[in-house]
Amino acid sequence: MSSQLIPSRPDFNRLLQAITRSRVPDRVPFFEIFGQIDAQALDYIKTRDPSFTPVCPADANACAADNNLRTHISGMYALGYDYCTIIPGFEFTKSLRHEDTSDRNYLTSDDAMIRTRADYAAYPWPDAAGMDTSIFDKAAGLLPDGMQTVVYSRGPHLAALYLLGYEGVCYTLVDDEPLLADVINTAGERVLDMYARCTKLPRVGALAMGEDLAFYNGTYLPPDVLRKHVFPWYKKFADLSHSNNMPAVFHSCGNNAAVMDDIIACGFDAKHSFEDKITPVWEAKRRWGDRIALLGGFDMDKVTSMNPDEVKRHAAWMTDACKPGGGWALGTGNSVADYVPAENYVAMLEAGFAHGSYA
Repeated sequence: MSSQLIPSRPDFNRLLQAITRSRVPDRVPFFEIFGQIDAQALDYIKTRDPSFTPVCPADANACAADNNLRTHISGMYALGYDYCTIIPGFEFTKSLRHEDTSDRNYLTSDDAMIRTRADYAAYPWPDAAGMDTSIFDKAAGLLPDGMQTVVYSRGPHLAALYLLGYEGVCYTLVDDEPLLADVINTAGERVLDMYARCTKLPRVGALAMGEDLAFYNGTYLPPDVLRKHVFPWYKKFADLSHSNNMPAVFHSCGNNAAVMDDIIACGFDAKHSFEDKITPVWEAKRRWGDRIALLGGFDMDKVTSMNPDEVKRHAAWMTDACKPGGGWALGTGNSVADYVPAENYVAMLEAGFAHGSYA
């Protein structure tokens, strides 16, 4: 009985070599900021190999959170990843989060927990000292040899958008910029404390921050505003990562071209999230790959709408285009969302493994 579909010995150094561009690894590693179809992928593998057994079988007596972690680690191991993702329970707001019919969360642009300085003073800011870190200990006990964890959470820019709402951020920028600065700075302090605590936890190998700075045409906030209020926190985050001998990964959707030089200057080792109609990852690698690693890039529309054979052909082409010189990991353009067909997800990785060797 096998616990892997893609027969690759886990080696977190493989991912580190790609992220830090320190050397060309043995093969192109895989990277996702997070995934939502671990269970579906395992079920699909089982249909292809009835003898398949997850490396971390679910325990009927374990709590649901433990089973979710076991499923995630088993899926990542089975599909040839060198890490698992842990998202700490560190949230700035949940009370105004809405859910649509597909269970994908969203906020409307005018939702706001903070509208005034009194709201800012009364807001219950999360404290890293009270964060439940037990999932890290559980993961450390489940991870196969060679695998580490990547910690992923939001940063101060998204915190401001969540707390003030996008319309609120825009109005506050004009009406009370010091309040906007205070929200960003307080969120930045709390986020940095959380990441600092995570660096001391077992089997943590890298830190990743998700910020979504932009939409299709450009950044949500003017680049000069980001340079003044947000990017100093990114530099602190990268410095924290590096002082703990960990790489700093930056995730942002949208068109970040106007601030890519700033992102690189902050000290991030790798940039994640690409869309073909903005900047295809192979073009991003040509433009910025000598200064920062690029991660993922299989466009979400394609990985969702193509059939498995088409996915394999495109993944093979992408791998051949992006792997020269290292500094790239194969993955989707954004995340393995709950609408991605499991057979397409697996097809992408199988083709990447087949074409990803540097030997």
